[in-house]
Amino acid sequence: MKVSVVIPAFNEEKLLGACLDSVRASFSAQPGGPEYEIVGCDNNSTDGTAALAAAKGIRTVFEPLNRSAGARNRGAAAASGDWLLFIDADSRLSPATLAEPLRLMRAGTCCGGGALVAFDPPPPAWGAVLTGFWNFLSRTFKLAAGSYLFCRRDAFAALGGFSPWLYAAEEIELSGALKRW
Repeated sequence: MKVSVVIPAFNEEKLLGACLDSVRASFSAQPGGPEYEIVGCDNNSTDGTAALAAAKGIRTVFEPLNRSAGARNRGAAAASGDWLLFIDADSRLSPATLAEPLRLMRAGTCCGGGALVAFDPPPPAWGAVLTGFWNFLSRTFKLAAGSYLFCRRDAFAALGGFSPWLYAAEEIELSGALKRW
């Protein structure tokens, strides 16, 4: 089993390094961890995002149209894994968050999923209410947030990836499509 971690990034020079480090550390912490690769997608950045990815040894592809769906799809097209794991450049991956999807991938009991959203440091009260509401909806309707979503490559391909017509909520649309698939 090979996992391709796809990281779309638009002007994320300040945050991308920590994301990449967290991905590498999380995979390294897994006992008998799977083979993995990291594919970055520079989404037409005007800062040093692409240079930072190259300096960190990350293969990076370019997507000129500023839409998350397009950047995720471009990164997935360059990936070679059996499983695709999408994480936003401003997010961090923990070994605990990675462990459960890896277990599910190995068991072959699902075609995709995500994780609940948490912030570090915690957001102000209004942010905590919104995060709690999203996590409730996510659990209830089994929806994945775009900041962290994984799926089988064949399911992703069969569904046509993220909808290129959506500017936002493309992960919610893909979550629903994966459930139906």
